[in-house]
Amino acid sequence: MRLVFKQLCKENLDQVYALERTCFATPWSKEQFEICLANQHVYFWGVFLGRELVAYLSLFCAGKEAEIWNIAVLPEYRQKGIGSYLLAKGLHFLQQKKIKKVFLEVRAGNIAAQRLYFKFHFQQVGCRRHYYPDTKEDAWILAKCL
Repeated sequence: MRLVFKQLCKENLDQVYALERTCFATPWSKEQFEICLANQHVYFWGVFLGRELVAYLSLFCAGKEAEIWNIAVLPEYRQKGIGSYLLAKGLHFLQQKKIKKVFLEVRAGNIAAQRLYFKFHFQQVGCRRHYYPDTKEDAWILAKCL
């Protein structure tokens, strides 16, 4: 499987939006993606298999800190190392930007995502009670020093 990692732009909007709708119960709107793709502090990175976008990562950078907003992998490509590949590439990008600390939120019940983040040495630093509006599930706040 030959994966290609590249930065996403406006031309990838439809692919990102389709992937988002497939992966999340409460997806972002197309307008939210348009706004984010136009923001100079927001970065979208994708993993392509041929011409198909199979995963994406969104990041927000502010000063020496960053936040991972989303990691999405198409269901048929999960458990194949693509999430790890994408996260490793994203963290390398942040190191190149001289980011010192990265944060993210993960659902308390999303064990697969937690395993991925803990494998990359993220640590839980907080909890937002009843954070997710669709389920009222808690969000764990994770952080990693780079």
